[in-house]
Amino acid sequence: MSNNEKEIYESIIMMHKDIKYYSATVENIMNDFEELIDTSLAKLSVLEKKELNKAVSITEVETNLNKSENKEAIISDQIGKTKNDEMNSNNISRSIIQLKKEGLSTEEIAKKLNKSVREIEIILKIWSKVYKGDM
Repeated sequence: MSNNEKEIYESIIMMHKDIKYYSATVENIMNDFEELIDTSLAKLSVLEKKELNKAVSITEVETNLNKSENKEAIISDQIGKTKNDEMNSNNISRSIIQLKKEGLSTEEIAKKLNKSVREIEIILKIWSKVYKGDM
């Protein structure tokens, strides 16, 4: 075998090794890519299930909330009908102002008078303008 033939043979062997290495590398990349796709699909499936569960639980919460609001409205109506005398709005305002002067918070006043916090805030704001901060 001549020198030229040896060089060609060695070159072919090197090319063969490179092709084998390239083939193995491509196969590893394909396997890794397939695993990545499988993992991504599994995560997507888990997320879809979570979102579906959230949607179901939100619907259940809304349904339960609506039921409880209806019950509260019915109970509130019944309580309103059975109370002897309601304080008129002037008495309520005076009570709110007095309780505020005593140092109670808006939330405490609302709870004590069985009114909403927002209603108490509005009345206090109106009366603070009438009395110009004398409260």
